[in-house]
Amino acid sequence: MNSQIRVLVVDDEELVGAAITAILEIEPEITVVGNAVTAEMCLRRARSLRPDVILLDLHLSDKLATDITGALLQENPAVRILILTGYAEEHEVALALRTGAIGFVLKTQTHGELVQAIQSAYAGRSSIAPRIAKLMIQMINLPSPHLPHLPEGLSEAERRILTYVAQGWQNKEIAYHLGLSQTTVHAHVSRILSKLHLQSRTQAALYALKHGLVSLHGQQPTVPTPLHKRVSSPSAVSPMLA
Repeated sequence: MNSQIRVLVVDDEELVGAAITAILEIEPEITVVGNAVTAEMCLRRARSLRPDVILLDLHLSDKLATDITGALLQENPAVRILILTGYAEEHEVALALRTGAIGFVLKTQTHGELVQAIQSAYAGRSSIAPRIAKLMIQMINLPSPHLPHLPEGLSEAERRILTYVAQGWQNKEIAYHLGLSQTTVHAHVSRILSKLHLQSRTQAALYALKHGLVSLHGQQPTVPTPLHKRVSSPSAVSPMLA
């Protein structure tokens, strides 16, 4: 990993973008490489600057963030897209996650929470503000044309690995903890996403929240017994859910 997290800040209110930039530039681990105020500008800056994380306002003046998420990821599959919003409708949250966003941060959250969200996104961990997570759980619990049916049918091994995925563990950490190869863990994760009709680890985390595998309050009531000696647990599904 790079020593600095390169962040592109995208917000259609220049003052908001400038304030966020000023906050982030205090952090020694974060470098703001640029700003953008429209979706088109975001695409151009992302192409030229190659940021690690894009802090992307959901409601831009020319397009929704969900309209460009796919294009951003197609050009740079390694970039982490963290949606920034003051509010969000249920279908917007679902669409953002389905199109590849790794998480949501609210404009009302604290400086520390914003920094944690960026650090988590950079590390590949889902980071979802509690209010957004609860909105997603409510939506999953209701019949909705915006989300596919989430079937049962996971094996015991897949349920175990889903629990760790939902807690933010990476494949190599899961592999070491369970005494498996990274290739085996990767194959399990791929099958989990396929069986549940999900497209990302973020969606898998939300599925686990809905089914009680992890908790919004930081307690993990159904973490399976590890297959060999326990190691220190990495961060939970989102530091903002703890």
